[in-house]
Amino acid sequence: MRAKKLIVLLACALCALALAGAGSLAYFTASDKISHGFLVATSEGGEVDPDAVFSIALTQIDDAGGQSQQGITYQDMKPGSKMPLDPKVKNTGEHSAWLRVTATFTQTQAWERVLATHNMDAKTALPALLDVNARTWELGEVNTDAAAGTMTFTYYYAPELKPGEVARLMENLTLDGAFTSDEVDMLSGFQLKFRAEAIQRENTGASAREAFANYWN
Repeated sequence: MRAKKLIVLLACALCALALAGAGSLAYFTASDKISHGFLVATSEGGEVDPDAVFSIALTQIDDAGGQSQQGITYQDMKPGSKMPLDPKVKNTGEHSAWLRVTATFTQTQAWERVLATHNMDAKTALPALLDVNARTWELGEVNTDAAAGTMTFTYYYAPELKPGEVARLMENLTLDGAFTSDEVDMLSGFQLKFRAEAIQRENTGASAREAFANYWN
């Protein structure tokens, strides 16, 4: 294995350590995910990796009003509905980290049909529904999976995330008030899924985007 090669990630909470030999730097990565169900959608989640060396925890308000990895389900969406989400990522390890979070919309064919009636493009309209803090987060790649019916937006956290600190991506998802009730019904059952990924700050790059481009495979 050549130096600086990262271990392949697991699907859920993970702490991976790659060592390239005596005297070489260890590169730490961590990931976590959470999903939010809307209407009849289900939620998924996993246990937070308790590793204290390099790890992150992604939590959000849940149906019970607490903080957990379980998503929240909204039963009554209407045009203009504002739905609290509030995903947060905490650095639960011992090293500063660069952070990015992906937000994945499901049922993109339905979204595209609805948005097309309002002369909107999904790649620009969907992020506009999320009140992401543009002062601390930068929108990066947009990836579409036509077979899965998903569109994923990657947000990079500008500051380093120090041990014990919490980064909040957004607070609400707000449906466009110009949508009709029938159009909102077309979106019934969609999910918004979040995944957080972290990489050590030391010697990986001058920014989160640079570090992930250099060392995340």
